[in-house]
Amino acid sequence: PLPVFLRSQRILVQHRQDAGMLLQLLRTSLADRALAQITPTVRAVDIPRGGRFRAWVDWQASGPQGQDTPLGSMICYLGQGQAGPRIEMVSCPRLSMPDLVPRLAALARCA
Repeated sequence: PLPVFLRSQRILVQHRQDAGMLLQLLRTSLADRALAQITPTVRAVDIPRGGRFRAWVDWQASGPQGQDTPLGSMICYLGQGQAGPRIEMVSCPRLSMPDLVPRLAALARCA
């Protein structure tokens, strides 16, 4: 399972197909807002301790006229897996689409 915190809402993603549905909802929401290219910017990365570390990431999207729209920020909690880093938990303290939080939470409960 993957815990995801969207502001104060906790969503528990149980299976890969659940993650796919959540990402599809996010993709549809961005397309509805005419936001195209999404760009992450890694702001900081922890020094690994005990095989675990954090990464702070800001997300921006390009609108139809090329203007940048901030989408939010996240903190990824990562561990070292056999194939490389794996995400163990995600926290999104800042989101530009607060209306999406209840829709994502409802989808996670239905999955």
